[in-house]
Amino acid sequence: MPERIAFLAGARLANFVNEDGSIYVMSPTGPIKRLSPDGILTDFAGVPNPVNGEAIDGPLATARFQNPQAMTRGPDDNERTLYVADGNSIRVIKNGQVTTLAGHVINFDDDDDDYGVIIDANDIWNKPGKGLFFWDEDRLRSVTLDGKVTTIARPPKYDDPPDVATKYFKYCNLHIPNAVFDILGNQYYSKKWALARSGRACNEDPEFHGYIKMTITNGEETCIKGPDANTFTYDFRDKILYFSDDTGVWREGGRTPRLWQGFARAEIDFFNGVMAVLPPAPNPDVPDTFDPNRANFSFCPVCLGYATRESGCMYMHHVCPASKRHPELYGEYANPVDGQIEWCTVCGRICKGHGHILRNMPEDRATGRVPYPPGVVVDFFGNDCFPYGGGGATEKFVRMEQMAKAACEAIESVGRDTEDSVRKTMIEKIWRGVKPLDDPALYQAATARMAHPIEVPCELPAVIAQPARAAVHVRRPADEAAMTPTKHVAPDNRCAVELNEPQHEGKPVYQFHHKQPDGTIWNHENEYICAEDLQAYIVQQNSDVFTGLCPLNDHCKARLYPEEIEDIIEASVWKRYQEKFDEHFAEPAAMAGGGRSSGIFYKIDPSEIGCLLPPKKKAGRRTYRKKQKKTRGKSRARKV
Repeated sequence: MPERIAFLAGARLANFVNEDGSIYVMSPTGPIKRLSPDGILTDFAGVPNPVNGEAIDGPLATARFQNPQAMTRGPDDNERTLYVADGNSIRVIKNGQVTTLAGHVINFDDDDDDYGVIIDANDIWNKPGKGLFFWDEDRLRSVTLDGKVTTIARPPKYDDPPDVATKYFKYCNLHIPNAVFDILGNQYYSKKWALARSGRACNEDPEFHGYIKMTITNGEETCIKGPDANTFTYDFRDKILYFSDDTGVWREGGRTPRLWQGFARAEIDFFNGVMAVLPPAPNPDVPDTFDPNRANFSFCPVCLGYATRESGCMYMHHVCPASKRHPELYGEYANPVDGQIEWCTVCGRICKGHGHILRNMPEDRATGRVPYPPGVVVDFFGNDCFPYGGGGATEKFVRMEQMAKAACEAIESVGRDTEDSVRKTMIEKIWRGVKPLDDPALYQAATARMAHPIEVPCELPAVIAQPARAAVHVRRPADEAAMTPTKHVAPDNRCAVELNEPQHEGKPVYQFHHKQPDGTIWNHENEYICAEDLQAYIVQQNSDVFTGLCPLNDHCKARLYPEEIEDIIEASVWKRYQEKFDEHFAEPAAMAGGGRSSGIFYKIDPSEIGCLLPPKKKAGRRTYRKKQKKTRGKSRARKV
């Protein structure tokens, strides 16, 4: 069965897969995005165009597309040059710039097929040695690298000789728009094209929904039921068919699942350290003793990704990677618009609209929200969710207990069951294991157990060793290498991160320049930090929960790369930071022992997680919290 891995209205795919397994995704009003194999969408080129404005050439971060519908690699078949069929023009992406190659003339002579006017470019591809071709509405055309457009075949008119129609339908059969071949040579294309070409959807069934597969062995069309696909691409390396419909991107097929290799004792030790073994609360109506580690640490119940919540935010959200999510839970609880899962960081339960859902699985058919008590005012940045239907830190602790039990039960699956199936089973056991907490007596007993480390009912290995790898330092991307901090010297400068007071006038301060995940550049105007406070922030990162993010504004989602600060802070502090940075970002890492487990738990990249704010009273729009304190470092230093 196909699986939707990304939500995006009007999604359309490029006709190739990048070397890292990512693909490019287009939509009518948004920038072109890059979709990772784990289902994470990031902006690649262009800015939103919600009003269908004209196309704008320029850098990737400021250019604008009109209606991108297809993309292909250039004649050299690499990622250096990309061609986009964009409404009434053909655009080129090269060297970080977007330019217009051909088209964009509105007035045209319908009888002059070679005039060069493009009406609606909806597909484009490269034929090695022969150049670029594209479909323009229902005309097959070519375009040279200097922008000359030539019509190769057009629909026949009533007074055309018969050979015109023969030629046209021959090209239609050879060049099906937005079609793709798989590794066996089978071809996939849309129901819409089948209707246009032959007047029937599939097996003459007008109610058919899905797409068409033409088998190479006998040339027969097979009806594949499912989403009404419109564009396709195929990953020959991993044997994955990707296709898009009006709601997002789907995937069928894929990698050979890895076998489960075991769970490490280090995972349990990690959780015990997080919970800090504090004394229990006197009763369920009183919040437990506050501890920053316990309060700020959380993991998503749908994919077991762990993170540090932002500045006390109770409700967080992110898109679970497609390779790690529980399919049924994700399908039931993901936001249908953007694919985000919302959960409570205090208790670890899935939420919807800032409301805790009932403790169950989708098949229980009772997935409603726990109602707020009458008149309650929710503290969206609090440290206890019990008054709002959650289970507080006690529920988080019980989830970790269930994780330990599930780890022991999974010992018999080592080398036998797939990692995907073990992950799914563990998520279900962790989820179901907290249902008895609705009984007050069981809740009290669980709260009392929080005063002791988690009990593990079996012997687990200390770590799951992986093959040794050479140390690889994470480097700043090449297009950001020149964005070094600017040093300012002025008698009245004050540090933006005021960890060490009093401040001393005349000390130099540093201004960072960061590229955001959406491609925009944040120059941190009037946001400075002095060396002492930068070092204090790095020391805090080295010893506390590591994020690797810029220390200045909480809205800046850029990583703070080690080479940015090497010449500003002490060498020993910098070296430790580099080690921590590599540990977290060298590759997607599992939790135990710095990535030495088989990967059931993993760290969520800080740039891929957000704080879900209460909706505005009128519009109901969710947004990131606008902080009164403008510095990330200072908020991290405060004790609540």
